[in-house]
Amino acid sequence: MELPAAFAQAGLDAGLSGGAVVQACDYLGEGVPICYRVLVNGKRRWFSQAEAEAWGISTEGLASAVVTDSIENPLVRKTVEGGGDWWQAETTDGYHSLVFLRPDWLDAVGATPVIAAPAKGVVIAWNSGDPENDQIMAVGIRRIYETHQAPVSPLIFKRSEGAWVVWGEARAVQDEAAQEQAN
Repeated sequence: MELPAAFAQAGLDAGLSGGAVVQACDYLGEGVPICYRVLVNGKRRWFSQAEAEAWGISTEGLASAVVTDSIENPLVRKTVEGGGDWWQAETTDGYHSLVFLRPDWLDAVGATPVIAAPAKGVVIAWNSGDPENDQIMAVGIRRIYETHQAPVSPLIFKRSEGAWVVWGEARAVQDEAAQEQAN
């Protein structure tokens, strides 16, 4: 979640200002950013708000430009030991988070899909509603978030009325124990 701040600081350090130091991002619930990159000379780099304005494109336009029909759904079905199924975005091209821009891809997951991005390059979804599977998945999300060298968010999202909202948060066990002691 510190990505836009790091982008801004790098721009300021390079002598840039205004929209050139503001990363072009959309935000999920709770301010979790989905930030855009552009391919320049065969390399992807982060895209600034000033560049989007110069191109005459909004973040909604960026989302449409990035998500084309030529990109295939990266979600691959997995099975939880002793139970339910889950899906992981598997791609080597850095397009893991495109699932957030193409919620229709979650149709394969089930009627009540939820999704999390606990770490860079890790996007996991499952069909919510089975308390045991929900708990197993939330614990897994938290473990990835706590142990990955590039954590993103412990939040779990669902779509509601065309927007991403927080469905839940994978909390650390000690957080729950401390909360119970406080009550």
